[in-house]
Amino acid sequence: MRSTMPTSRDRLFYDRYSHCIRAVVEYAGCLRELTGDESRDLDTVKERLHIQHSWKLRQRIGLFSSHTSNEIASSPPPAGVLEVLMKFVSELSKSKSHKLVIGYHVVYIYSNDLAWLKKFGEISLGRVKFTEATVTTSKGSVLVKSSDHQYRTYFRQALLTAQEKTFVSNWLKNQNCIRMSPSLEKYCNNSNIRTYGNFFFDHCDLKLLQMLTLVRPNLVRETRNIVKEPLNN
Repeated sequence: MRSTMPTSRDRLFYDRYSHCIRAVVEYAGCLRELTGDESRDLDTVKERLHIQHSWKLRQRIGLFSSHTSNEIASSPPPAGVLEVLMKFVSELSKSKSHKLVIGYHVVYIYSNDLAWLKKFGEISLGRVKFTEATVTTSKGSVLVKSSDHQYRTYFRQALLTAQEKTFVSNWLKNQNCIRMSPSLEKYCNNSNIRTYGNFFFDHCDLKLLQMLTLVRPNLVRETRNIVKEPLNN
């Protein structure tokens, strides 16, 4: 049995699922946008595999006189590829509560049913890895090693005017009770007028957000509670 590697719950698990399998699957792109109707999806995947394999051959060898279009079109995909895809379709059609994410020759399946996910590990011909989400913080919070503050406020991505940039920078610099992220601190001292989603500052007073709104409306994206990591014994 393959072991399960724990990881912190994050957006990769969509705040809904506890387990994930990452499986290397050749022609994984054929599994995109399945309907859940097994019969229909099987036909769709077969057709996609035929098209993608023919295109791949054309890219690899070109259309020379010794390789006609008909010969390329009739060339079968590698042994076992279609069988694996068919088994994936069959298993996926049995679950209504999962998330399927397709990468380049790789499939991520998120679910709360670990036993069901392990079936894909048995089907796959390539490498597989299981991960398990562990809840380390409540939703709407951020986990840090140490902090003297209670809240972390993130900026939106926005294009400010030069005057707005000056007002915001000066306001932030005058708040002695906050801690700015390195990117935000750098922003306050350069000529860039666009803010980004990784800009944040830590603070203890929610009233600061009302003041910031007066300086420049619609700049705050969200505010999270800061949770300190427990000390290891």
